[in-house]
Amino acid sequence: MNWIKRTPLALVVALTALSPLTAAAQGLSSKIGELISFGSCGQALCLVTGPGAHGAHYLQSAQTAGDQLVSFLTGSITASVGRLPISATSSGNTVSMVNGALVVGTSSAGPIFAERATTMGKGRSLFGVNTTGISYSKLRGQSLDSLNFQLSHEDVLLVGLGDSPNERDIIGANLNMQFNMQVTSIFATYGVTDRLDVSVAVPLVMASLDATANGRIFSDTTVTGNHYFDTPATYTKTSNVSGSKTGIGDIAARVKYNLGSSAKSGAAFLADIRLPTGSKEDFLGSGSVSANALLIASTTMGKFSPHANVGFAIRTGEGQNSAMLGTFGFDQMISPKVTVALDLLSEFQAGGDEGDLPPDFVVRPVGKTLTYTGSNVPSSKDNPISLSGGGRFVAGAFTILANAVVPVKSGGLQANFIWTLGVDRRF
Repeated sequence: MNWIKRTPLALVVALTALSPLTAAAQGLSSKIGELISFGSCGQALCLVTGPGAHGAHYLQSAQTAGDQLVSFLTGSITASVGRLPISATSSGNTVSMVNGALVVGTSSAGPIFAERATTMGKGRSLFGVNTTGISYSKLRGQSLDSLNFQLSHEDVLLVGLGDSPNERDIIGANLNMQFNMQVTSIFATYGVTDRLDVSVAVPLVMASLDATANGRIFSDTTVTGNHYFDTPATYTKTSNVSGSKTGIGDIAARVKYNLGSSAKSGAAFLADIRLPTGSKEDFLGSGSVSANALLIASTTMGKFSPHANVGFAIRTGEGQNSAMLGTFGFDQMISPKVTVALDLLSEFQAGGDEGDLPPDFVVRPVGKTLTYTGSNVPSSKDNPISLSGGGRFVAGAFTILANAVVPVKSGGLQANFIWTLGVDRRF
C-alpha cells in the first residue's frame, strides 16, 4: 500500500512541473484590456482626434476607468477561480472514536461539497477524480451579455463637466462576455491516525474567453467631431477578443482533525490551504495564497445525517476579499448504494472593498443636468449563496457522484448552473 501514500506527492510534483508551459503565450487577462481599448495603440483608449489635444483629454479618464474596469473584471474572475469547490475529504464508510473504540460508520456515503466530522481511519485512504463544468453568466446579478460602461471627458475648463461642448462627448462601451471553465481535479486523502486525515487536490483547468465590445461616442446634442475612432465622423466601433488556456490550477492541501465523537455525533476542525500554482494571467488560478479554517459538526439520525461547516476564508490577493463561510445541509441514505445530499453554500464578505468601477458622473451644460451611470454593475459587497444538490452511488469499491449547484443570491461572478461528475475509491 506504499504506492497509495506516495501517489498524492508524485502527482503534485509531476503536474506542477507542467504548469509553466501555459505561461509562454499572451495571457487571457490582457485580452480584456484589448477589448475595451478598441485597438492596438498600446493606450487605454485608441481614439483619433481632431486638431489639438482633444484625445489626450480622454486618455486620463480612460486610463483611470480602463484600469479600474480591467482590474475589476480580472479580479472578479480570479476571485471566482479561487472559490472553486473541492469534493469532501472523505466518502463512503468512515470511522470515529467512541469511548476509545474504533467504530466504522455505515449511515451514508456522505456529503459532496460539505464536510462531516468523521475521518477515514488510520492507514485508510481515498483516491478520486471529478470534473466540473462552469459557464459564467452574470456579475453581481448583471448578465455578462449586457455589461455597460461609460467614460467621461476630462474637465478642462471651469470646475464641472459641461461648460465646453467637448466635455459633453461621452464614450460608451457595451460588453458581451462568455467565460467558461472546465476543472478536472485529482484528489487523495490518507488517514494518518484514527483522528487525523491529510489530503491534496490537484486541478487541471481549461479556461476560455470570448467577448465583444461595442463602443460609441455620443452627446446630449451633437458630437463635436473632435473625437472619433478611425476616421472623421466614425463614432462607433466593435472590438472582439477570444482565447483559451489549459494548465494546472491552484493546488489545495487540507488537514482534518476529529475533535471528538459520540456514537452518533462529532466535531472536527479542517484547515485548507490553496497554493498559487495556477496562472493568474490565464485565469487558471487566483495568483495568491488563500486559506480556509472550518469548524465541522455532524450527527446521524438513522439514515439521515445533518451537518454544518462554519469558518473563515483568508484571501491575500489584490482585489480579493476575505469572507465568513457557512455550509449547512444533510445527506440521506436512500439505500445501501444510494445517498442524496443537499447543502446551502454561503459566503459573506469581510471588509469594505467592493472593487473599483468607473464612477457615475454629471454633465451640466447650460440649462441642463445630465447624470450618467459609469457602469450597470452594482457597487456592492459580494455575498453569494448557492444551493448544492446531488447524489453518491456505491458500485463495489467505487463511489460515483453527480452534483449540481445553482445560485440563490447574487454575488461576484456566478453561473446559472454548475455540474460535477466524479468517482472515487477507498483503500
